[in-house]
Formats: sequence, C-alpha cells, structure tokens
Amino acid sequence: MAQLVDLQLNISAAARAVLHRLSERDAPSSAFWRITTWAWYNCRERGVALTVERYRVSRLVIVFGECRNSDEIFVDSWEGLPGDYSNGPKVEHLTDEAYESRRMFPSVDKAAECVRKLIEKRVGQKL
Repeated sequence: MAQLVDLQLNISAAARAVLHRLSERDAPSSAFWRITTWAWYNCRERGVALTVERYRVSRLVIVFGECRNSDEIFVDSWEGLPGDYSNGPKVEHLTDEAYESRRMFPSVDKAAECVRKLIEKRVGQKL
C-alpha cells in the first residue's frame, strides 16, 4: 500500500546521509549564528540547502545532494542577500559562479567534511 505522505520529502538518500553526518556535530557556540535546513529540488538533484546566517545580515547558502548525471555528491555554496529566502533557497538563487565552482565527492563522508568546513570557515570555529 502506498503511503499518504513522503516523510523523506523526496530528498535523495545521499543528501539525507550527508545531513545525518552533519547532525552528529554541535551547533556553533555563538547565539548570533543560525543554521536553517531546507529541501532543495533541481530536476534530479533532490538535496538539502543550508543557510548559515548572522543577524540576517550575512548569509552563506550551502546546497548538497546527488548529482543529476552521476552517483557523486555535489556541494554548491554562495553568498546570499538578506531577505532573499523567506521560503528557502531556490534554483533561481543559484549563481553562475557557484555552479561553475561546484565541488563533487565520491562519498558521503567527504561531502559532509566539505560542508562542515564551509560552515566552520563562516562561523570562525571548529564544529
């Protein structure tokens, strides 16, 4: 019997695995930083978007998920402007620079490490 709702939010298994690895870490110790999790959909790329923001002034967007044309895991990141994402980052927010500098990883652990390092660089502390 089919389920009434999809509790996985149609997010790829690779993206959920990276998200799980990140959930094992502590949040930044400063109350000034907020990390918000969103579902990310771009054709076959069904992943997760994180916004890392401070006082709604400085915002880093990190997106990760299974690549549309391989089994690798992609990680994109870009600077977002305040007020851009009231309902989460969307494909139209993805900058050309972010797409061109896309990082690809063969494993969940490597992708999670990349995302963690991006967050650490932004908040200025180890997680």
